[in-house]
Amino acid sequence: MVNRLFHLLAVCLALTATTGLRAGLDDLRGTWQLDRPQSETMREVLAAQGYSGFEIAILDRVGVTQIIEPDPAARMVTIRTKTTVVGTTEQLTLDDIERPADSPLGRVERAAAWDESAQTLRTRNRYAARNGQRVQLVTLRRRLDAQRFTQETRLRLPDGRELRAKQIFVRK
Repeated sequence: MVNRLFHLLAVCLALTATTGLRAGLDDLRGTWQLDRPQSETMREVLAAQGYSGFEIAILDRVGVTQIIEPDPAARMVTIRTKTTVVGTTEQLTLDDIERPADSPLGRVERAAAWDESAQTLRTRNRYAARNGQRVQLVTLRRRLDAQRFTQETRLRLPDGRELRAKQIFVRK
């Protein structure tokens, strides 16, 4: 009898976790456009990685669209990012385990997770920046309301400094 109660409790907890994952991630589902006037610049974050002033000026002006496609049943999210310069696709497994991946940043060690309590999608990348430094880039995405989400980027440098920039995306 006690074993059945524990089993039932475990099933209920698993269903609750999956339901929370589904509801939270589905809130981010859709096509989102960067709202530059409402967003902080990425200049410091880019400069710390070795991007030139010219490259930063270009990146500071291009339009950015993100298409977020969660698959809660598989505990995965696909994020397609489109700009006038480049397009990328990230397939994220939401288990917080680092895996090697190719990206526009080069070869990275990437981990992703859904934080149920904060309703936040977290992606962590470790890689060699353009200037040769080993850095960690953490991206936190959280829906603000039905039409907006915030994306906070945190760059941790080898000396322990952390640079941050917060961007706002609006539903397209």
